[in-house]
Amino acid sequence: MRPGDHLTARRRRVPRAVAMLLTAALALGGVSVTGAGAQTPEPDAPRAVAGAQPPETNTFPIAAPAEVSFSDDWHACRGSGCSRQHKGNDLFADEGSPAVAVEPGVIAKVDNTDDGLGGLTVWLRGASGVTYYYAHNAENLVTEGEEVVQGQVIALVGRTGNAATTPPHVHFQINVCGTFTSTEPCTVNPFPFLSRWGQGLVDGGPDGVAWYDPGTAGWGRRSDTGADLAPVTFGPAGVPDVLPLAGDWDGDGRDAVGLYQRADAVDPRIGACGCDRTRVDVACQHRLSQCAGSGDG
Repeated sequence: MRPGDHLTARRRRVPRAVAMLLTAALALGGVSVTGAGAQTPEPDAPRAVAGAQPPETNTFPIAAPAEVSFSDDWHACRGSGCSRQHKGNDLFADEGSPAVAVEPGVIAKVDNTDDGLGGLTVWLRGASGVTYYYAHNAENLVTEGEEVVQGQVIALVGRTGNAATTPPHVHFQINVCGTFTSTEPCTVNPFPFLSRWGQGLVDGGPDGVAWYDPGTAGWGRRSDTGADLAPVTFGPAGVPDVLPLAGDWDGDGRDAVGLYQRADAVDPRIGACGCDRTRVDVACQHRLSQCAGSGDG
């Protein structure tokens, strides 16, 4: 690729089946289906440096079915008067989309404080020895020293740090020397790799295990390899008549989470289509899909 060339890649959302009851498989990722690859032409490979290379079998950092757009913004001007260069690629997706481990490895560093340029950040040390940096996260879902599998959700797309005024995205870096800096030549342009990696399923497909405690409204979680995951909370505590429920309520190919109320068999949904924005009868999935298909909502 010659200096000044600019390629933009987009991964499209793929339609997905209707609702499923949120049971042991809920890792608050709730997505499936693969995404399309990045556009051609394929860019040139980065120059070689001493160290490991990211495996070609890596998965894309944001899981399907999230729609992601990114470009070769490596070395783009940043700061006043171009005082610094961009040392990664920005992956734009809806806020809360699942950011996943591109390869199996260990979580080396986690910053849960929204400050500095990156805000909430995660460093993953892959089994290959390469380290990967995820910044501007809305929430980090892993802890330092935790072993993760390829495709495991480690964070949610956000706009923390200096991304507060930008669309939600993950700033993604690759360091082939296995260190935790943006120094070149160890830090390399991710774009050639991102353009080749396929957008896969959360956890690569296999389900983990989760258990729900109505008393705390908390989900304890464990990956399919037995590694403990950060617990999550959803819904009111101490109300056993209310249970979390996940499904593609509006036919947009993406799961949302709501609360099922046994007493009246209705679900106050998140992200519902315009048929009823507050409460929807669980039995009216087909009508909701038709509503969403008509563009109403």
